[in-house]
Amino acid sequence: AGSVKTLSTGKITEEIRTAAYSSEFSGYHGLLQTTIAVEPDKVDCSSETLPCGSEGYFRFNQSCTDFYECHFNTECQKFLSSPIETCPKCLKFNAKKMRCDFPWNVPECGNLHNIKMKENYCTAPGKYFVPDDCHKYYECIENSNGTIDLTVKTCPSPLKFNKNDRQCAEEDDIPVRPECESPNLYVGDLFDCRKFYRCNGGKPLITLYCPENAIFNGHFCERKSDSHLLLCGDVEGKFNALFSRVSNINTKSGPFDCLFCVGNFFGVNNKEFELYKSGERKAPIPTYILGPNSAEHANLYPDDDSVELCENVYCLGKRGVYTDSKGIRVAYISGISSKESNKHEYSSKDVAELYNACVRGNASFRGIDILLTAQWPSGITKNDPKKIALAVNKTSDLPSWLVLKLKPRYHISGLEGIYYERSPFRCPNLGDHDTTLNIVTRFLGLARVGNPNKEKWLYALNLTPLDKMKIAELLQKTTDETECPFDFTEIDHKIFNTKRKSAGASQYFYDTNAHEESDYGRRRPKRQKIEFDQSKCWFCLSSPSVEKHLIVTVGNATYLALAKGGIVDEHLLISPIEHHQNSLGLPEAALQEMNQFKEALRNFYGRDERVAVFFERNYKTSHMQLQAVPIPKQAVKELKEIFIDEAEARGLKLEVLESRNRLDQVVQANVPFFTVELPDGVVLYTRIKGNFPLNFAREVLVSGPVLNLDERSDWKDCILKKGAEEVLVQRLRTDFEPFDFTDS
Repeated sequence: AGSVKTLSTGKITEEIRTAAYSSEFSGYHGLLQTTIAVEPDKVDCSSETLPCGSEGYFRFNQSCTDFYECHFNTECQKFLSSPIETCPKCLKFNAKKMRCDFPWNVPECGNLHNIKMKENYCTAPGKYFVPDDCHKYYECIENSNGTIDLTVKTCPSPLKFNKNDRQCAEEDDIPVRPECESPNLYVGDLFDCRKFYRCNGGKPLITLYCPENAIFNGHFCERKSDSHLLLCGDVEGKFNALFSRVSNINTKSGPFDCLFCVGNFFGVNNKEFELYKSGERKAPIPTYILGPNSAEHANLYPDDDSVELCENVYCLGKRGVYTDSKGIRVAYISGISSKESNKHEYSSKDVAELYNACVRGNASFRGIDILLTAQWPSGITKNDPKKIALAVNKTSDLPSWLVLKLKPRYHISGLEGIYYERSPFRCPNLGDHDTTLNIVTRFLGLARVGNPNKEKWLYALNLTPLDKMKIAELLQKTTDETECPFDFTEIDHKIFNTKRKSAGASQYFYDTNAHEESDYGRRRPKRQKIEFDQSKCWFCLSSPSVEKHLIVTVGNATYLALAKGGIVDEHLLISPIEHHQNSLGLPEAALQEMNQFKEALRNFYGRDERVAVFFERNYKTSHMQLQAVPIPKQAVKELKEIFIDEAEARGLKLEVLESRNRLDQVVQANVPFFTVELPDGVVLYTRIKGNFPLNFAREVLVSGPVLNLDERSDWKDCILKKGAEEVLVQRLRTDFEPFDFTDS
């Protein structure tokens, strides 16, 4: 997590993750700072102090970023102040909550745009490189009054700034920045908290921006709508200690949306819980717990699945998926693994059914945000440089299997009685039908509440739902990643007695059943071949099913139509009039006319400085559609790399063609394929071998580096009423008329 930066000198007394920096310009990462207790050194009681009337943190001279702490010194018998501190990058000091906070929570300090780092970055004198201009550098200069100002300076031509020795130097003497060798790394801007840069393998950096309601935290864009969650380990009947700590943290560092507890919630003595059941006391925030892990605790839980035990305390039940109000998806399974399934034990069938519940109805399943299990996964410490000894050793292969299949961003467990934050790892893609992204998993083993060794038992997370994040954000590399500790083939064989074959084959077998909503491990019957009924085709002009009000113009062999639920108003389709499944089977006349439409659209889009992206998906379609989407000219840069990177994230490989006309030389007409033609003429393609994400091209185009329209990633969310479609088509007919070569 990087080095810990505290609000002031002293010891961190709250067992909660704190602000940290992972590199010089990584920016703020993690959680807001929590309560800090100071153990002051010997002080001069006669020394001057800043205004103090009580203990706490206070804003310095109306600054939005500088603050100091007041504490009562028993030796001096008066309040003393600490040295002036500065909030981490992009944060403001919240005087009401006495802590550093997100800009949107401190309205008196203005919005989060163009936050001058003169106020909140210079904590010590020094020189720092400018990410997008190698001739310039930032210099933090200390004034006579102790404050530090930031200035921008330029090296004398032709010198450039050398980050290593922080001096201007000849270009030949400056090594390539190691942090920008990989195109997957990002660095934040010093002056604008929404601005950051994508490293480009030694080439000039690519400038990107977070959405209006977000700031770049060094790893991804952090949004106002993120979920703020607390996680705790085994409570074991210490309810007062738990809720007292949670209440304190929620007041000073919240509000938090909810608390999740793993491990044993009940213990040997549960008398304190009677106060909560009677209503004399109340959990400060909604608290969700797992079910029992032993027979003696089973009678403390109702027989009903997912039930309220007392006000604000809920049992999640045996297994399932909980989705919070902001879209965070939490998969969970209660109990200890066993061959049989009962109230306090779960079996291989339970984990299979949990997996099916996560992917059912989601053809483009990316993964899960959080996985909660009482038990640690077997082998979790493998490949991790941190060496620990398990106290209880109640690990199981079943949670390991779930991690491989669900690829959670966070996996939280208890029972072992120790705190362990494993180095992040990425689980491999399990075959053609695995649509999950190759995202990082972080495992956390939490200790017992109030344990004598003072090991961390309470943890805070600030998460954006996985489904609302850009793929590039999810794929960002970390410097401390390790290899995946689990072997899917080995674990799958042990649990389900499958043959020791490749992971891809096994994945195909399981995923096919999951999407068919049948029992895990049961082969589905062979399907009969279905004859296509052309009269029901949505795109054949002779079909009564075609929505003719979407048609813009008709040629001799092809036609141009508005895309239903388009990304932008000018998102159009080129389709053949007669029924053809894909472009490889088009007659020569239709192919030539389609190329005429493409050239007309290039000119049409070019009138307002936009360029065309064309793509075709010959998969789960019965009638050929070439989709055309206009994008700004400036978005073309690195578009090829963006498509390739995001394809790799889904286990796909896009290859480059010399020209669109050569597709028939590498792909047969009856083979599913995807192809995209970029504005610079580059054509990419892939043969589809498995469960291809239907919205792949659309998700790339709506992403931040291209159109920055994430909310339009699903066409079903963008459908207009028929009247609005008719108005839009009429306008398109008028606007396209100067470029229309047809006689219609």
